[in-house]
Amino acid sequence: MIISHNISAMMTNRQLGIQDKELGKAAERLSSGYKINRAADNASGLSISEKMRGQIRGLNRASQNIQDGISLIQVADAALNETHAVLHRARELAVKAANDINVDADRQAIQSEIDQLLNEVDRIAKDTNFNRDIYPLAGGKIQEVSGSTFLLDNNVTEITFTFKNIASDGLPQYYNGKEYQYGETATLICIDIYNPIIGRMDHELDGAASYNGSGEHMKPGLNAGHYYDGSYNLTMRDLKTDEEGRIYYTSKRDGNNYYFYRSNESSPTYQTTSTTSSGEYLMNPKFTASDIWIQMGANEDEDMVIDMVDATTAGIGLTSIDVSSNATAGAAITNIDAAIEKVSEFRSEFGARQNRLEHAKATADNTAENTQAAESRIRDTDMADEMVEYSKRNILRQSAQSMLAQTNQAPQGILKLLE
Repeated sequence: MIISHNISAMMTNRQLGIQDKELGKAAERLSSGYKINRAADNASGLSISEKMRGQIRGLNRASQNIQDGISLIQVADAALNETHAVLHRARELAVKAANDINVDADRQAIQSEIDQLLNEVDRIAKDTNFNRDIYPLAGGKIQEVSGSTFLLDNNVTEITFTFKNIASDGLPQYYNGKEYQYGETATLICIDIYNPIIGRMDHELDGAASYNGSGEHMKPGLNAGHYYDGSYNLTMRDLKTDEEGRIYYTSKRDGNNYYFYRSNESSPTYQTTSTTSSGEYLMNPKFTASDIWIQMGANEDEDMVIDMVDATTAGIGLTSIDVSSNATAGAAITNIDAAIEKVSEFRSEFGARQNRLEHAKATADNTAENTQAAESRIRDTDMADEMVEYSKRNILRQSAQSMLAQTNQAPQGILKLLE
């Protein structure tokens, strides 16, 4: 028998420490609801669980994205329903006008109503919007041009062309810090946009000279649609559109906004501030992205495109209707029928996309639910099992405490041998 070391007490104390530790873990799992509270609890299970959590949150967000896409389609379809109603009224009036019982005054009254109906078709298409900047019936999403990538349409390209100083008074002109005499040419990298826009700008080149003192302007010498800033190459990334769809750029030299005017203006006035004062500035076209992509999955490339449409009178092939005679009214009926069919095609495409999105939403919701169930099995505490574990550890801890008290009394027996 020894008294220097109470080995039994040391062993019992170690076991008590173990039970205390396990009891604490059981209490933590019961109180948190998770059986993995740190990587050490289950390293591989934690890794799997976190990947699943990313998928679950992504799927839940994708479900909301899909609902947004459905809402966009519903807005477009409701507007097209009104367009259909307008066209049916226009067809009814065309049928009425085709009847030769009508006199000229009658047909003029019918023509007046039809003209207003066509204006309403355009208004519906141009004013129907979602999230302010998405116009599903007028081309798509308005966006500011930025960066080196231009995703609007093929009507805008970056080009290189030759510029010639044709100032009638023979004065030199300046571009990028270099002087060009009358008749000399320079190569510029600029942008090209369809008519009816032209890009002469009334401000000094490099701060050295205006175009000239007699009102003449340097002209590209090519088709309308070429723009430049005398102090730097103006490229597509410099273009912007205001809320009215007017195209402008901000000069890096003087900070002013320069708007482009219509090419059919014989004596255009120039605007060098951000506010236009008259109707002399281009109101169309708005730069739009015709494809709206809906992210309907949790991962890259799990998306679907919704094609925006042009439901204006031009887009449905009905820019004008003439009902001034029996013959023209009869032709108008056929043209309106074609327009009605075009609108029906738009609505059918939107409807098909909506059906697909609704199925995609159901799939995303179902996948998220099942993935959540799988993640729960890895991460969540089984409260019944854990309560059994907690009770067991609590009993063992109490037992260890009792045995520690007993083992601490053992050396007292040795003292009797020394009496």
